Amino acid sequence: MAYHFIALAIFLPMILGSTANRNVTTESLVRAANYPIETHTVTTSDGYILTLHRIPHSSRLSQSEPGKVVLIQHGLLCSSSDFVVLGKEKGLAYLLSELGFDVWLGNARGNYYSRKHISLKPSSSKFWDFSWHEIAIIDMPTMIDYIRSVTGVQKITYIGHSQGTTGFFILNSLKPEYNDVFESAHMLSPVAYMSHITAPLLTIPAALLGNSLVSLPLDLLGNAEFNPSKSLMDIVASVLCNKERPNYELCSNPLFLAAGFDEDTVDPAILELVKQSTPSGASTGQFKHYMQLYNSAKFCQFDHGPIKNLAKYRSLTPPDYPIEKVRAPMYMYYSDNDILAAIEDVEKLISKLSTVRQAYRIPVKTFDHLGQILIFDCGDIDNVIRTETLVKRYNYPYEEHTVQTEDGYILKIHRIPNSNSGQVAFLMHGLQASSSDWCISDPQNSLAYILADAGFDVWMGNSRGNTYSRHHIKYNPNGLFKEKFWNFSWHEIGTFDVPAMIDYVRSKTGVEQVTYFGHSQGTTAFFVMSSKRPEYNKMIEAAHLLAPVVFLGNATNRFLRFLGPILGNLELLQSVLGSNELKPGKIMMAGLCNLVCPKNDLILYQNSMFVISGFTNETVNKTLIPDIMCTTPAGASTNQPIHYAQNYDAKGHFREFDHGQSDNLKAYNSPNPPDYPLENIDVPMFFYYSAIDNLSTEKDVLFLSEKCPTTVGVTKIESRGFDHLAFMYTDNLGIKLHKIIMANVASMQ
Repeated sequence: MAYHFIALAIFLPMILGSTANRNVTTESLVRAANYPIETHTVTTSDGYILTLHRIPHSSRLSQSEPGKVVLIQHGLLCSSSDFVVLGKEKGLAYLLSELGFDVWLGNARGNYYSRKHISLKPSSSKFWDFSWHEIAIIDMPTMIDYIRSVTGVQKITYIGHSQGTTGFFILNSLKPEYNDVFESAHMLSPVAYMSHITAPLLTIPAALLGNSLVSLPLDLLGNAEFNPSKSLMDIVASVLCNKERPNYELCSNPLFLAAGFDEDTVDPAILELVKQSTPSGASTGQFKHYMQLYNSAKFCQFDHGPIKNLAKYRSLTPPDYPIEKVRAPMYMYYSDNDILAAIEDVEKLISKLSTVRQAYRIPVKTFDHLGQILIFDCGDIDNVIRTETLVKRYNYPYEEHTVQTEDGYILKIHRIPNSNSGQVAFLMHGLQASSSDWCISDPQNSLAYILADAGFDVWMGNSRGNTYSRHHIKYNPNGLFKEKFWNFSWHEIGTFDVPAMIDYVRSKTGVEQVTYFGHSQGTTAFFVMSSKRPEYNKMIEAAHLLAPVVFLGNATNRFLRFLGPILGNLELLQSVLGSNELKPGKIMMAGLCNLVCPKNDLILYQNSMFVISGFTNETVNKTLIPDIMCTTPAGASTNQPIHYAQNYDAKGHFREFDHGQSDNLKAYNSPNPPDYPLENIDVPMFFYYSAIDNLSTEKDVLFLSEKCPTTVGVTKIESRGFDHLAFMYTDNLGIKLHKIIMANVASMQ
């Protein structure tokens, strides 16, 4: 499961090599990915000629969405290539393009693409007489002004990593008029205060030379252009590296020595990319300036020494940047294991900024400054984003429980306990989802937390085959008999999984009844259980059914429409959906999306959950997408969507699985599968549906509610853009829904 969108919010490629003899360029990489590419040049007020690379629209669309323009600015020793080198499935620039952005990639003075000047040559020391201060106050506004002029937009989105964040803070503090230019700014590994860094390539020379950094020996960092001496490299390597480490070759790379790396997180395939992509360059002034910040514990301008400081600043010491003037909307992303953006320094920075919308501390202990290139798949890390980390993030208590079904599946149930409560809530997720969905947002927007705050003992189920329930007493989901493990649809989830979990919850809590909450497939499973095993009706106080999926005759979902005509072709179905486990191939997913994804919706089409359910950009809380993309798709069998497609094809029927006439005769004594006996259901039910949901349509929901004599209430959500997944992933729009749900809950008590 690719951690695709974390590239947008967290994972930023940083790959270093010599600036000479570069074989791979941004242009060649983008063209190889079949995306359009433009190269623009702009001249700064002090004569540097900078290159901007532009991907004006995605490979699937003829143009970007109006007004959606993003500038991505690289870190120290990096370039625009870093955002495309991982390919179209993981490269940040491509992901943004697929979301409808007009993507601009900056290149700061001195890097591979910006080594020209109207009068100076890189061989001259005067060419290199700058630090990131000049990049911030001259390069960045020059590029931003040019982008706005070409595109005609008033506001842009900004994404910066490392030095790209330093420049943003300086620009907006010294030229505060630029604050109004940014729709939002995303700071990845933000670097401003540096007194707690532990990066030896900076701290060792800084500690050795103290305040004499202005006159660092030329052979230590290089003459004008950064080119560290072998002696310095050897000292730093002795701290970080030893020859027994599997990736010792990285110790010859200044970027890895500057930022640190963990060999356990290094993907071997990345090493080859490091060799092929050899971007950039920097001045010694950039490194000296960072060392000065480390020594001074301040975020201040360059220290030229007392005499020059007096002439330049009218002060013996350089002035602090007025960081309080930065007022653009910002989102911060940082991690515990980052030796260049230390937790203490980042949190000090955040405390001084008044417009930080969210500070996202990545809950992965191995994540470091270069984890953003070395870890780009959820599968590369154990326990990256799990229900436990989500719940503990907001300081709620957490428990994990295990239950075995009658047919041998071992399921996990996650709990936010309230032992003193007589009110028990059981929450069941949708297709390809998990317990994580109920607690992925903040306490004001996640139903699990809202219920916990209301005094409920909250239990969140996980159906067979998902991330948490991939065990069986006999069969392995990836083993020799995997087809037996995956031989189920949501019928078995309703007849075995949900009853087993409800029995366990009632046993542990001692209550007679639980309040049931289901989303999508979680509602389907409820209707299967309550109709086929009616003894469970008395165990449910009330059922709250979000985006209920039962009758599908009026569904406009394009995925179901695509599957309908090929239901009889098992070989073709398996090529599309995967054999046994629902795992469509990447090439097939891209082609499938071209058929089923609305062109104006720009869904995250590489995630099969979005393709199946449909997705509208405007209602999903964008800050949740890193977590969403790492927790979904959580796993399912191929038979689950097939069963839905069969019911879509059956128009007006809610039927058991169709095995084909011959096998149906054996299973049901009938050539056709039987309808579920909905008349058996005797549970007070509340329905919640959206006006634009293409799976749970208004006609089908109303038809279902009218067939159920114990329907208590039906709520229609008419907010613009509120779709099937918005029930789980929206932000402020969900607050209204949750208030209605909680009022209905209270009415039953």
